[in-house]
Amino acid sequence: GSIEIDVPRIDLTTFLSKDYLLDLGKVEGKNSWKIRKQAMDDINGAIDKCGSLILSTGPHLAQLVEIVRALNERMNDSQSNLKPVAATVVGKLISSVDEVAQIKLGRILYSTLLTAALSDRKQQMKDSALEALTLTLTKSEIDGGGPNLLAHEGLILPIAVSLKKSEYKASGTPGLLQLVTKQVKYFPRSDSIKSSKLKSSLLELTVQVVGCLTSSKSETRSAAETLLTKGSNAGLFQGSALDKGISVLLPAQQRSVQNVIVNVKGALPTEGQKPSADVQERGRRSKEPNTPQKENPSKLRGNSRPQRDLRSKKMDSMKMQASRKNLEKDRADDSDSISTLDTSQPLHLVPDSYVPKKPFRINGSRDSWPAFPDEPDEPDDLRRVWSPLIPQSSVAVLFNISSKKTQEDCQLGCKLLRNAIHYSSNNSEDPSCIDQLDLILK
Repeated sequence: GSIEIDVPRIDLTTFLSKDYLLDLGKVEGKNSWKIRKQAMDDINGAIDKCGSLILSTGPHLAQLVEIVRALNERMNDSQSNLKPVAATVVGKLISSVDEVAQIKLGRILYSTLLTAALSDRKQQMKDSALEALTLTLTKSEIDGGGPNLLAHEGLILPIAVSLKKSEYKASGTPGLLQLVTKQVKYFPRSDSIKSSKLKSSLLELTVQVVGCLTSSKSETRSAAETLLTKGSNAGLFQGSALDKGISVLLPAQQRSVQNVIVNVKGALPTEGQKPSADVQERGRRSKEPNTPQKENPSKLRGNSRPQRDLRSKKMDSMKMQASRKNLEKDRADDSDSISTLDTSQPLHLVPDSYVPKKPFRINGSRDSWPAFPDEPDEPDDLRRVWSPLIPQSSVAVLFNISSKKTQEDCQLGCKLLRNAIHYSSNNSEDPSCIDQLDLILK
């Protein structure tokens, strides 16, 4: 059988002066920051002397709680150069205690570390905070190393709360989402959670990560999509939780993230089926619009570029000729489509599209108008967002525009919109135009 060796742990305070807590909190005097810095260096040296085997049971845990609280305050020190020092020392301390003490001490630090990782002005502090967070999730080497699964469970709600407070605007949000993505397989699977409190925490995390898809920062949106895809593949996020995240958004925000959520749901493992290795990247690949393959380096020599330009011009010319030949036919087809829509709502929302639960009112003293999104700005983006919501016959009329974009090309689409508005004005219970007002104005 295997032989178990009980390695003794050491009391950290035996290597510290009796006034170490007073020195950590000293703020009076011009050179008080030097005393605080020396106190943190002393604690760092004491951890090394313990060989990262710190005793953390009974009264020794109470002493560590006092040290961690003092270091927690130093992560908000008035001297910005001391903040990353405090984060480094506290991360080293947490990684040197047993896994039970890790969880108890981590609860003191999570809020401060997450705030620093998200919003601190200096990148050095953000990096130090993320490293300390990683260490709070990792067992000490004497305990076997690897992830502390209970610590991962305890970090779910603090992450969700921090993301909500930041309103997805913090510059450090991509870094935090990337850290969670790296640790995603160590978080509990949603279908194995029995605690109602933990289920509620995981639901809140899902809602906040979905909310990150509405951020104005492209790095945050990309990191959120990657986390949702890999988290869904690992069983962390459920389809019902993703739907909940969608339901709390504004109608315009729902439309902007709809395609991403559809791709993310494609990464959800089916019942009884082991997730494939490439399903984690399925959502990202499906969103990329026909990425051209890289040219062979051997073809990039000589006159290859002029030849490519010539081929490109020929292809454009052929496309324009084909467009002219089919233009009259398309317009005739569009006219037929318009005639069939004169007595119905051409912008009627198709089933399963995301619509607001409460229609907007345009009469009365309490008018409520939808929020206008920053995007789409281009016709292709507008078609991508709008086409899943309305009948395909209407899509064909609205977006059948020739390369010249003349006034004549817009007549059929204007007629369709006029019919839709006329229909809504004659049918007060029809909310189609109001619900899609932001898209119509685009």
